[in-house]
Amino acid sequence: MGLANWIRNTYRDMRHRDTREATRDATRELWYGVLRRLNPVFPSGTAVWERDWDILVVADACRVDLLQSTEKFDGVPHIRSVGSKSPEWMANTFTPEYSDEMRRTAYITGNPYSKRYRDSKFGLLDELWRSHWQEAKISTMPPRPLTDRVIGVWQNKDEYHIDQIVVHYMQPHAPFFDHAELYDGYDQGFGDGGTPDQSKDVWDQIRYGDASRKEIWTAYRHNLEVLLEEVDLLKRSCDADIVLTSDHGNGLGESGVYGHPRGIPTGEVRNVPWVRIDGKGNSDYTPKEDFAERSHSANARDRLSALGYK
Repeated sequence: MGLANWIRNTYRDMRHRDTREATRDATRELWYGVLRRLNPVFPSGTAVWERDWDILVVADACRVDLLQSTEKFDGVPHIRSVGSKSPEWMANTFTPEYSDEMRRTAYITGNPYSKRYRDSKFGLLDELWRSHWQEAKISTMPPRPLTDRVIGVWQNKDEYHIDQIVVHYMQPHAPFFDHAELYDGYDQGFGDGGTPDQSKDVWDQIRYGDASRKEIWTAYRHNLEVLLEEVDLLKRSCDADIVLTSDHGNGLGESGVYGHPRGIPTGEVRNVPWVRIDGKGNSDYTPKEDFAERSHSANARDRLSALGYK
């Protein structure tokens, strides 16, 4: 957003919204604009294709210290991500420069932003968010269908003519499985003036004092612990070099950043885990689902809205 657009939007919001909230949001956007201007000064990040792995587990929105707090690993090395938001990470990862690697890779994803890459030259693209989205207590992509699909594809990788898998889980990204009440979503409501009222997302609740950092952190970590159970199943089921990483982290107020806005260079958002896991492949676990018969009628906009994207 340029300065002229910022002034225009701020003027509009001041007329149609609560002055205090409009001022607070305008200040935030101005600061994010400053950080985006500084972004080119920082390192661009590490392309995952430049590292060795067989199965790359992308835990969406996982901070380095969040993974450390689970004490599941002796150490949590990290790399700098190529983006601070999922679509930015994808745009800087799935590039023509790495088309040869992509042709040998299956991308199995629960992230609806994959809709932008349906014409990309993956060896296999499987968008499970279209067929396995959960609409029960919370609206999100559960992890187990992704795990089952990865195990099935890896065990038959020669048939798919691939030698790598990227699996993109939606956890620990909100909404949170055990604290659904914390997640308000980003859906825009319209006030009497016909202008959008920004709803508070789960990270804004910390900023506005509606929830404590500890409360959000506990729910955030539980989402990650749910995912780590899936990673353990992959470890036991796949004879492979597995790496656990993320597309981006989350700001919890450090440097004035909350959540993961696009183009943000701060370490809490851009530093992501890079943990190597030795897959054993000695489990007798068998995926329970036939992935051949599925409906693919889901709307990406609805899925992204459920995850908190406007």
